[in-house]
Amino acid sequence: MNQESRESLARRESLARLYAEEYLEKVFYFCLRKTGDPTEAEDLSSDVTVNILAALSSGIVPRNFPAWVWAVAQNRWNRWAREREKRRERFGAGPCESVPEGISDEDTPEEALLRHEEESLLRRELAFIASDYRKIVVAFYLEDRKVKDIAAMLGMPEGTVKAKLFRARNILKEGMTMAREFGILSYKPENVAFETYGWDHTLFSLDHLLTRNILLAAYRTPSTAQELSVELGVALPYMEEELARLTDASLMRFCDSKYETNVFIVSRNAQRAIYEDLARITPALFEAVSGAVEYEIGCWRENGGHWHTGTQTEEEIRWTLLMMKMFWLKYSAMNNGDDLHRQTRRPDGGAWDVIGWEEGGVEKPSYVSHWRVGLNRHKGMLGEFERYVFDVPGIGYGGSVLEDFWLDDGEAAVVHAVIDGKTPDAPPALLEKLARAGYLELTPDGPRPALLVLLGDGMALTPEQEEVVKEKAEVVRAMVRRHGEFIRESIIGEAREALKNDEHQIGLCCFELSRFNGALLGEALARGWLDASRVRADRLGLFTIR
Repeated sequence: MNQESRESLARRESLARLYAEEYLEKVFYFCLRKTGDPTEAEDLSSDVTVNILAALSSGIVPRNFPAWVWAVAQNRWNRWAREREKRRERFGAGPCESVPEGISDEDTPEEALLRHEEESLLRRELAFIASDYRKIVVAFYLEDRKVKDIAAMLGMPEGTVKAKLFRARNILKEGMTMAREFGILSYKPENVAFETYGWDHTLFSLDHLLTRNILLAAYRTPSTAQELSVELGVALPYMEEELARLTDASLMRFCDSKYETNVFIVSRNAQRAIYEDLARITPALFEAVSGAVEYEIGCWRENGGHWHTGTQTEEEIRWTLLMMKMFWLKYSAMNNGDDLHRQTRRPDGGAWDVIGWEEGGVEKPSYVSHWRVGLNRHKGMLGEFERYVFDVPGIGYGGSVLEDFWLDDGEAAVVHAVIDGKTPDAPPALLEKLARAGYLELTPDGPRPALLVLLGDGMALTPEQEEVVKEKAEVVRAMVRRHGEFIRESIIGEAREALKNDEHQIGLCCFELSRFNGALLGEALARGWLDASRVRADRLGLFTIR
């Protein structure tokens, strides 16, 4: 017998002694008042005692012992009274004898407690009974409706109403005599972060703590609506509505009478293992990526190409190229033929994907955000504008860069003119707007590109140099693929069966959790290869011109 079993047995034995010492006599007088006959009171109190001791022996450990004792007593009295009534109807017995002297018609303190506790237990159980049963119980007992009226109201046969009413009585009776144990999430909700891809109105509900914890609970263990209600301590009517909404949105699925979450939520343990694996390969990864960046810069300079245009410093160029090289090598190694920019089509016509992970207690690499905008001129995309945002003190957007600033054809033409070394004929207000967004920098000599400019012809390499670049890139890709496979195994190992073959969601998870850029950034700062004090946040990016 384990420690928990021994403690339960000791608790039940203690309650049995408490009942014999404190409640046995009170139960007899309760039965005497109800029956009005000492002999029947002895029989009824014996029946109550047998049921209480049998329940304790079977393993029941009520949380509120006094309320439970009086609930059992009342239930056994109700049964005794029904059986007596049947006997009277069968044999034509007269009215029962009057209550003996000394027994008051007023409630005793125990009976008052019993009535209060029974009402509380009934309300509690009504909160956890399924809606099709709950509607019938409320209509029959609380609204005093007849069966035929309930059948008409709900559009079902009277026999079905009677069957459900009978079943509901048993469910309520069983629930009222049990000690419900609410789950940890009922009093200690957890925080789950979600990354969303695409857009749909249903995604805004993920900001609610209740929604996040429903998804978390059903991801860990597929559960019925009643089980989720108890786990989260939420009345079933509210839980049913939320589950219906989440299921309609395809964030959850209903299978074999249970709800399960239909998107990945990566546990803390899996995240911890993933980031520990990344930390092990980071030194070698940094050597490979930084070596590739330095080699290419050296080749561009050696070949005399026109590759560095703009106001970025050498330090800022190193920040930008290190992040660019890592991001694109990661993308090419982890894409596996699946378009990671594609979103899953949803039942309501939306297209989106969601990835979640448990928050807290996990040390993560720095976060690096990559933002890209196509540069359009006369409806043809000639290049791209890329921005990198870093989770490093003093390095970030600040207030100078507008994340949602997209170029129209006219604005792109101005940017291209400046990159080409021309002075555009543009209103000062437009030039200032482009400068605030980080595209240009306004100098006494006129506007200049604010970022590094990589021109296609200026970046040409010899065949020998191209071969070396490919070899260095493949070394990085091999490390990326190996870590990506580790991520894949970690998330699939704890996922529900229905998600294990969803390659698109698995690919998104692997991509989102592969924080190569953040790990690389931390290593570069620790080694002094990068210096955060010598850069400007609004100049960490580049233009790539084809």
